[in-house]
Amino acid sequence: MSDADWFSAEQFAERAHEFYEAGHWDQAIEQLRRAIAINPYQFEWHVGLAMSLDATMRYDEAIASYEQAIELHEDDINLHMHLGIDLGRTEQYERAIAVFNRINEIDPDCEHAYCHRVEAYARLGDHDMAEQTFYLARQLTEHCPRCYHAIAISLAMRHQLDKAVWCWQQALHHDPDHPDAPLHLAAVHAQRGQHERARQIFLRRLRREPGDVRVLLQYGRLLQDTDQLHEAAEKFNRVLEMEPAFPDAHLHLGEIALAQNKLESAVASLHMALRLDPEIQGAHLRLAEVARRRGQIPVAKRELAMECELPDHDPGQVLDLSAALIELEQPRRAIDQLNPLLENARQDPIDIETHAAALLFRGAASMMIGQIDQGITDCRQSLRLLPRNTMAMHNLAVAYIEQRRYRWARYWLHRAATLTPDDPWIKQLRRRLRFAALRNFFQKLIPHRTPHITD
Repeated sequence: MSDADWFSAEQFAERAHEFYEAGHWDQAIEQLRRAIAINPYQFEWHVGLAMSLDATMRYDEAIASYEQAIELHEDDINLHMHLGIDLGRTEQYERAIAVFNRINEIDPDCEHAYCHRVEAYARLGDHDMAEQTFYLARQLTEHCPRCYHAIAISLAMRHQLDKAVWCWQQALHHDPDHPDAPLHLAAVHAQRGQHERARQIFLRRLRREPGDVRVLLQYGRLLQDTDQLHEAAEKFNRVLEMEPAFPDAHLHLGEIALAQNKLESAVASLHMALRLDPEIQGAHLRLAEVARRRGQIPVAKRELAMECELPDHDPGQVLDLSAALIELEQPRRAIDQLNPLLENARQDPIDIETHAAALLFRGAASMMIGQIDQGITDCRQSLRLLPRNTMAMHNLAVAYIEQRRYRWARYWLHRAATLTPDDPWIKQLRRRLRFAALRNFFQKLIPHRTPHITD
């Protein structure tokens, strides 16, 4: 490398540093790439590039830069820590655990590596190792907010919510500015219907950090879920004032417009969300609802098909999608969505209400394609989880009428009527049951005639 090349590389690196200090990450990345292209052996330049990529949330690229820097300085704990954290951010948990293990080989007293390993094990579903690592970390530091937060995630994944809440409270006690614990704690309160508790957590957090986009977004969702649509829209618009290209905020504004039957506004927001993130879950589903309301059934079915192609729907989204598919008479697709959720529930339990609803929807879809026995099985299992689920009772009554098992149909109609005596659907089913029973009775009275055969 000539002196001129060396001088050019140094200039690129100096400009990159100026851009980095000014928060112009993309320009810093460009300058550092040019410097590294000339001289790939400068450790600090790889670190600067990785940190700039981190700042723009390009974590996969940052991982590659951290690995290149580690090749030049193998025992740098800080580099390994950044690498492990980014591997966790990109859901490469096994690789992250290996990196954190390496840190503790270099420095057995590095408690932060234990913290991150607890969360990585939790995300992998290896909760025994998560707990074991948590207690190993306690031998180094008695109280660590990061560890409390990490083990709380593990407990919440196992639906041990009381213990998880206690751990998040401990995390906040030891670090009132913990960035993640308040959001998780508020989510648990909201899940339990303790909306005021969740609201107070969000308000306290926003008093500390008025511009925290994550808190504004989650607070907006709480307001949306409790039908405070105007207030929710205000929070999502505040998010967009700070980050105009935030797809989730556009999605939720589209949902609010749809709830208010402002279909043009809903379409505009949902299309913007999809332009910013073509794989955002829920946008095609809401566009399908817009099309259904407009009577554009082929368009609605096409939007649902695109939604079905997207990966990683959460359980609530699976239920919404399945309900829409059933409503548009696509029961087989609904079953295809529900089967993985119900199969995974054996290893990764979901909450009772969601589990019962998934069984109910699969039961209804199975009945629609003529698999009556499977539908009955699913509806009965749904009732075991939620014994007062009258919709499951309705479905069972319909199924038993189809099978001409009228005694069981009467039984489930009576159960449903006891819980909701004024339900017009019950009156309709009773008329259907009486008609079916009478038709069956008169058919039995008519003698079967043997055809007269002549030569």
